[in-house]
Amino acid sequence: MDLNGSKSAVQKVGSAESLGRAPSIYAAAEAKAEALALGVIRERFEGGQVPHHMHYHNSAHTAGVIARARAIGLAIDMPDRDLLLLVIAAAYHDIVQHWSPEHRDDGTVYRRRHAGRNEVASAYEAIEAMAELGVDFQPEEQGIVASAIIGTIPGWDHECATVVQPFLVEHGVVRALALADIGSAGMDPAMYRLDGPNLFAEENLDIMETLSRARRGSDISEADQEAYRGRYVAWLRVQPEFARGRRECLVNGELEGLDDAHKARVEALFCHFDESIEAAEAAARDAETLPFVQLMRQLDPDAFPDEA
Repeated sequence: MDLNGSKSAVQKVGSAESLGRAPSIYAAAEAKAEALALGVIRERFEGGQVPHHMHYHNSAHTAGVIARARAIGLAIDMPDRDLLLLVIAAAYHDIVQHWSPEHRDDGTVYRRRHAGRNEVASAYEAIEAMAELGVDFQPEEQGIVASAIIGTIPGWDHECATVVQPFLVEHGVVRALALADIGSAGMDPAMYRLDGPNLFAEENLDIMETLSRARRGSDISEADQEAYRGRYVAWLRVQPEFARGRRECLVNGELEGLDDAHKARVEALFCHFDESIEAAEAAARDAETLPFVQLMRQLDPDAFPDEA
């Protein structure tokens, strides 16, 4: 399997036009589902202050998942009706984000996401939204959308050191959304370069709270600066291994059940792992020597407003 390459796999095989496919009769419903979901996500998770602002689980992430899911659906010749269900599931898969602050003994504070509960609640909202799209959906189609969103509940593969989805099944809609949700390392290296800093910013509440108050770098003690740098560098060092693990999981089982032609098309979509790995390794090296202010602005571009 060749999972690396120089061209954009999404551009190469990820559009209906590139596959000689006629526009879907459900294009308007797809567009409405995407617009409705992104509007809710922007209202709920963007523009607020720490800790309510979501740096990762925001409209950019969801738009990326929709694009990747659609590309996978087209690559496996998914029928237009199923493709609509896939777009709905992708648009709503992260629309609910329940969490609690996790205070640790060393004074650090992390966001503890309520995995499972979020996906179930998101599935309910997706089903409710389906009534607004002008399409007469059957109960089993609602079930497919719910199952696809449930399929994004994350787990951890210790052997591959990466996120997996324990509820991934071979149904086309479920598989396409699951792979798209954690597929940026293989499909979209530009987004993957942003995913690491954005997810760190979302989860490390104490650091982001401090950055939101500091006017200059000197407002943060040298000891805290080194601690923040250490945590961030350690996080960045994990990102290449995450991408390697994703490639291994994809190769060793996540495409089982596809025929050879469709499997080859999906493999072609996931052609950017090496690019993502190299960029992630470079980011970790750079983080070790970048000035503290410049480094923290990777997490919050508006940090230290009084600093040149």
